[in-house]
Amino acid sequence: MTQRPTMIQRIRYYYNQRDLLLSYVRKDLKERYVGSVIGFYWSVLNPLILLGIYTFVFSVIFRVRFGEGEGLVNAALYIFCGMVPWMAFSEAVGRSTGVLIDNANLIKKVMFPSKILPMYLVFSHAVNLMIGFGILLGAAIMAGMIPTPYLAFLPLYVGAQLLLTLGCCWWSAALNVFIRDMAQVIGQFMIVWMYLSPIFYSVDFIPQEYRQYAFINPMTHLIEGYRDMFLNGRMPDLAGLGIFTLFALVVCATGYLFFTRNQHSFADIL
Repeated sequence: MTQRPTMIQRIRYYYNQRDLLLSYVRKDLKERYVGSVIGFYWSVLNPLILLGIYTFVFSVIFRVRFGEGEGLVNAALYIFCGMVPWMAFSEAVGRSTGVLIDNANLIKKVMFPSKILPMYLVFSHAVNLMIGFGILLGAAIMAGMIPTPYLAFLPLYVGAQLLLTLGCCWWSAALNVFIRDMAQVIGQFMIVWMYLSPIFYSVDFIPQEYRQYAFINPMTHLIEGYRDMFLNGRMPDLAGLGIFTLFALVVCATGYLFFTRNQHSFADIL
């Protein structure tokens, strides 16, 4: 009977595959803007355009304010702070539904590490996440918000988000091999999840009697934590971070197990 590899052996295996993973990340970042004039610089320009649109619509037209900051630009920054992590998450998960099908020729090779395919999408969109946060920080400073030491918690939040993204990508990539409608189902689910998350609104806008239910959504803890660090200048809710991290670990672990137990069937179906 073949002995299963230990967790340390699995970690070492994927660490040894880091060059392959990084090559796929670089390839994806290049191919995403292939044929365009400015290429990878769209990764910077896209969030800048998005921030400009939010600033104009919510600050100039609707003149909306929420959060703890002052000034008309405040609402745009709060919405942008919610959209940056959500877009990195949702775009990676959305693309993962087709990543195994698109690389069927590689999956059929016996020695190819198929788990790498959803993983490279996670790290590729993590680059966009960090670019977006860099723009957010610069815009917040220009708006008069002073960075605080609480930004030191940022790696914990980003790490937890990447765990959740990876788990969801493993789940969606594997499920779509067996049920091709999963791409559409996941797409619709992500739309519903987005509107149930406090991206375009603050939790404070929710009536008091219903506000507690907003925190059942793990994404609420993530987005509110980012806003506390970048915009509110206060200590993020570490209990909320713990809840989100636990949720991310469960999704990542179960996604890994589901992918692992079914990966030997991928080549036959694809």
